[in-house]
Parts: sequence; structure tokens; C-alpha cells
Amino acid sequence: MIKLMNKEIFKRAVEENPFETINKIVYDLMYDAIIKLDFLPGEKINVAQIANDLEISRTPILEAIKQLKQNGVVLSYENKSGYYVSYLDIADFQSVHFSRRMLESHAVYLYTKYNPTVRFDELKEAAEEFYKAFTVGNYRRIADLDNFFHNLIVEECDNDYIKSMYKGIEKKMSRYIQFSTAILGKTPSALSARASQSQHLAICNAIEMKLPDLAKRAMEEHMDTVSQGLFLHVKDFMYIKDNEIEH
Repeated sequence: MIKLMNKEIFKRAVEENPFETINKIVYDLMYDAIIKLDFLPGEKINVAQIANDLEISRTPILEAIKQLKQNGVVLSYENKSGYYVSYLDIADFQSVHFSRRMLESHAVYLYTKYNPTVRFDELKEAAEEFYKAFTVGNYRRIADLDNFFHNLIVEECDNDYIKSMYKGIEKKMSRYIQFSTAILGKTPSALSARASQSQHLAICNAIEMKLPDLAKRAMEEHMDTVSQGLFLHVKDFMYIKDNEIEH
């Protein structure tokens, strides 16, 4: 697996964003690394190691961590030195899921009603690849395809308000999805998540038949299945880690 916090990726980010501050670039890379599980929940952040890997001073890293703390992604403890990736929060997850379910079900309704042929071939291909990825147990691929599938529907729903609200929860949502797929198959709760394997195809079938109400129901069913699996994964992880934390 390619780590997101390395010299080559950092230099490329600087080149691609010449007007952005180093602090912001480091922040974005660290946030993405947390979402992609290069830094696991509860892991201590090694500032010196990151500075060495990126060949920069510790100052922009500490500034990025300060902002990550404000966003609740990084924590510090009174009785422990350093900074730690925050644990996943069940109440927060439930709020994010409620918002996601509402936005995506309406997005797919609008997409099916007004734009059912726009990039549909891409959508169906992603659904088919998603099914195959489950079959072979390629969980990182599952997360990437899931993200592409759902984002495409929102992007092409032709409603700027839905798109704007969705963007507001996107990174939080990605963290829960990436975490869940990373441990998929390692816990008994993986069985509920596997039920979603064919549901992307069911959504595509409803879109292809140009039945917006059916597409909306299929998305709601998919969201509920995913929610059940994700909730169990987050719950399992928090139970284990809460008993391992030294307070």
C-alpha cells in the first residue's frame, strides 16, 4: 500500500498547488492519510518521523495538527504526551449516516428522473467492479469504487444544494467507510456489510429502467444495509479500544 505521507506525494502536492501554503498542504495530506487509514484510530502521530519523511521542519506539521484537533480528528490527553488520531464516534456516525441517506436517496431520484443516461456506463461499470471486488476480497478497491459510485450520482443529480451539503459531510463519511472496509472480513459483523454487494447493481437497474421512485427505494435500502454493517464495525472497534485506553 502506498503511504500518503511521503516525500514524492508531498512534492507533487506542492507543485500542483503553487499558491497554497505548506501548512495547508500538510494538513490536507494528514487528513487524507487519516481517512485512508495510513494513521489508525488511536495511533500516536510521530511528528519527527513525518518531518523526516517529508524533509520539512516540524512547524507546518504542528500547525496542521492544531487544525486537525479543532476538527476533532486528532486528540491530545492530559496524562499522555503527544497527539493521537481520534477514535470513531457512534453518535457522530449516526448523524452522518442520516444526512447521507437523505441526500443520496434524493440525488438518485433526481438523477434517474432527469439525467439517467449521463455517465451511466461509468456508473454501471463501477457497480460491476464493486461486485467483483467483494468476491475476491479486495477491500481497498471496494472503498474506492463505493466512493466513485456514490459521488457520481450526487455530481450528476443536477441540484447544487444537494451537492453542496454532500460535500460538507464527505470527508467525515469517507473516514467511516474506509475504516469499515479496512476491517471487513476480520469481524463477525462483516456479514451484514457483504449484503450490500449486489445493491449497487440494483440501483443501476432502477436507473436503467428510468424508475426514480424505485431507484430512491433501492438507495435507501442500500444505505440501511451499509449503516448496519458500519455501525457494528465502529461499535466493535470502540469497545475494544475504549478498554485499552489508559485514562
